[in-house]
Amino acid sequence: MLKNIISKSISLRLPVILIAAFLVMIGIFQLRHTPIEAFPDFGPVRVQVQTEALGLSPEEVENLITNPMEQEFFNGMPWLHKIRSKSLPGLSSIEMIFEPGTDPVRARQVVQERLTMVPALPQVSKAPFVIQPVATTSRLMMIGVFSEKVSLIDLSVLARWKIRQRLLSVPGVANVSIWGFRDRQLQILVDPENLNRKQVQLYDIIHTAGNAMWSSPLTFVEASTPGTGGFIDTASQRIEIQHIQPIKTAEELAKITVEGFEDQSLTLGQVAQVKEDYQLLIGDAVVNDRPGVMLVVERFPNTSITDVTNRVDKALDFLRPGLPDIEIDTSIYRAASFVEAGRMNLSRGFGIGFALLIVFLLVMYLPNWRKALISICTIALSLTAGWLVLSALGTQLNMMVVAGLIMALVLMTDDGIIYVDNVTKRLHDNPGRGNRRSLARTILDAAVEMSSPLLTTIAILIVSVVPFYALGEVGGAFLQSLAQSYAVAAIVSMLATLILTPALSFALFSSTQYSHCESPLIDGLRGAYLGLMKSMVHAPGRVSAVAVAIALAGGIALPFFGDPDLIPQLNDHDVLVNLNAAPGTSLPKMSKLTAEASKNLRTIPGIRNVGGHIGRASTSDRLINVDTAELWIN
Repeated sequence: MLKNIISKSISLRLPVILIAAFLVMIGIFQLRHTPIEAFPDFGPVRVQVQTEALGLSPEEVENLITNPMEQEFFNGMPWLHKIRSKSLPGLSSIEMIFEPGTDPVRARQVVQERLTMVPALPQVSKAPFVIQPVATTSRLMMIGVFSEKVSLIDLSVLARWKIRQRLLSVPGVANVSIWGFRDRQLQILVDPENLNRKQVQLYDIIHTAGNAMWSSPLTFVEASTPGTGGFIDTASQRIEIQHIQPIKTAEELAKITVEGFEDQSLTLGQVAQVKEDYQLLIGDAVVNDRPGVMLVVERFPNTSITDVTNRVDKALDFLRPGLPDIEIDTSIYRAASFVEAGRMNLSRGFGIGFALLIVFLLVMYLPNWRKALISICTIALSLTAGWLVLSALGTQLNMMVVAGLIMALVLMTDDGIIYVDNVTKRLHDNPGRGNRRSLARTILDAAVEMSSPLLTTIAILIVSVVPFYALGEVGGAFLQSLAQSYAVAAIVSMLATLILTPALSFALFSSTQYSHCESPLIDGLRGAYLGLMKSMVHAPGRVSAVAVAIALAGGIALPFFGDPDLIPQLNDHDVLVNLNAAPGTSLPKMSKLTAEASKNLRTIPGIRNVGGHIGRASTSDRLINVDTAELWIN
């Protein structure tokens, strides 16, 4: 079969060469425009359920919400591997991790079905909700919003109803959390002594405030079941009636008469303090030493960091003209910055390396430039065709895939050089090389001679990476991406060598009298190698002793290297600093400490900006209390 393939490639050499050139051009074009990611999606399939219950302590959350949901409804689900739960002040989080290979859609469907079986939770609790699926490295961007003229409450309203809603409509964005969100509220603050003097009960204040609104979450007031406006029919027209809320400010609410005291014209403002303020905070944000609002944008799995970031930037540029006096800082953290820098460095390094490889081949084959050209073309086809096959398999280009391709580049170079060298030796030894039929036969014999060792080598290399697929957890996901790209590139390199090298050899050597001679570099290396081998053959005892000594030294030194880390450490310019205060530290104190730390860090040369968030936010990826903060340094 291989002999027939090689024979066909020689007889159809022109179409083979044209197709190879076309594949190289397509591969280069696709590589230039393919977004590169830092890491593969190495996390397992997981579904997280959060339940807000503001006002409950961690113990109450654990006993009233987390334990009943976890033990009675989520245990025993199909494909479930493990459950992790966490109870914080006012929040219950249950994370379900599923077995490898589980369909994420089916996993979420099972969780949603179980949620319908959850009984009534405490009245203070909101309904449980399932967090959107996000990538393993989900944080895409951190956006700081601050202003010298706009209040934090107004900033929060704009962030919640303008910026967040627009960003959620961007393809690829899974979730947008808002740290430092201050919900606008009309608050009535009562003084018990003042109520006693006025002979007013707290119940009267609650009823009056609840019924002052068109609708109220309080189930025991009339406004809990708001009526409809209806309509009025005239002789010729039906007029719809729509209620318009007349109370929009604290001053207007303060003028409402207390129920039961209409004869005294006693208003809410006379018995209590009515003001506009915000709710008790579960977290806060610091943007460049000042209070602000921070939006954390997360992306869906299997989405491109650079593509989604570009869409988010366009959405923010669209919003900026409508947000006067408001600063939007997107440079606090941008995952795309590292990816783009890595792409540029990788392109530059790969270009320099390939150029050096070409120079090396030209020097090595100095008298025979045709041999160098055939090797270069075979390597280029192997590399680009390997990526085209990986792309067709749905593989995302990330650092581990690139590492596998670079490892396979060594094999590609070896295949091309050895194959061409064997062909040229056969041509030199063939006395009838002037005949085209004899030339084709010589090239065919040389190619067939090398095909069996080549297949054996490829099989051994592929078998050597099979154990990577037995690794689990995070390290397995990384090494499996590397192994896949390496194995695919090795197979493609073999096919390119078997098909393209004979065609190019016949095309380049058919019109010339070929003379086989080695370059001075090859002669020098061969002489040094033969001398070393002779000395080793004549002293096997010394060689064995040196090998044993090296093995023992490696075994002794191995424990000093610590546990092997299968996750590569990347040179990211963003630094994360965790601040942990004493348990029970208040939010104002933690905000002050975070702002001071941010101010001190910004005085260090080389730091562009600092953003931080304290505690947590609704639907956020951080499950921490207000005594913990994170500073993101760029």
